[in-house]
Amino acid sequence: MLGAVLLGVAWPREWFGRCATRLSLRGLALHLTFVPASLALATLVGLDLPAAAWILALGPLPVSIVSFARLYGYSTRTAATGLALSIASALALLPVAIAVGG
Repeated sequence: MLGAVLLGVAWPREWFGRCATRLSLRGLALHLTFVPASLALATLVGLDLPAAAWILALGPLPVSIVSFARLYGYSTRTAATGLALSIASALALLPVAIAVGG
């Protein structure tokens, strides 16, 4: 409940912009390549990873990034755009995450 209130307070009035989208896509690309590659490497080495690790790795960014962006003076527009893009990509990657993790 508190997270939803903080998200509502921190959410920017205008949030999709060309610059914010470009920066968010670069961050999301890093999140969706580096983290799964690290998990794949750990699996190849022989570590037994829980299925939840794959679901978290391919899932959306935490909602708190918008609140923290407002709190620490970063661009809430970029944070909100990144959150929206990460939720969309997480929904698209959900079958992959379940297949790899399960």
